Amino acid sequence: MSEGTIQLSPFVRIEEYKAILADVANATTRRQTVTALYATLNTAFLGAFGYLILTLGLSSWLTIIVLGSLSFTILPLNLAWFVTMLGYRRGLRTRYAYLRSIEEEFRAYAATTEKQGQIGLIHQLQRNSLPGRSLPETLLAIYFVVIYAIAVIIASLLTWLVSNQVIPPIRFL
Repeated sequence: MSEGTIQLSPFVRIEEYKAILADVANATTRRQTVTALYATLNTAFLGAFGYLILTLGLSSWLTIIVLGSLSFTILPLNLAWFVTMLGYRRGLRTRYAYLRSIEEEFRAYAATTEKQGQIGLIHQLQRNSLPGRSLPETLLAIYFVVIYAIAVIIASLLTWLVSNQVIPPIRFL
């Protein structure tokens, strides 16, 4: 052991380990709550999108202006969601790395027998690839950013086709 290094008892480290695990669980719950909130907001905005298309139709540029405005309204929220998900990903990676380092200490301390198997939650998560990763939620935020843009582009194209009498007026109600 190098000079200035403090060797903590495994019993002290286990309490720290348990506290970090609880923190990881709380962060994961918060991440899932944020995802549910933003998914609900996007569902409401997409519902409004559909309602406007149904009621205004696609024969007027007014519909496109309203849809574009709605898309620009939700864009900052979805970008904030994306940035939040990236923050959760970084934070959870850091916590997992710290847990991994504590588990390494446990393995070193318990290395009194020849057949010491792989122990620790992090090892089990890596081996079994259990859920808890935030990549799907991060991609969902990007999906919603893209889907609004695609919806406005398609609605604009259809409105242009109607206004140039390439296709008949589109009325849903």
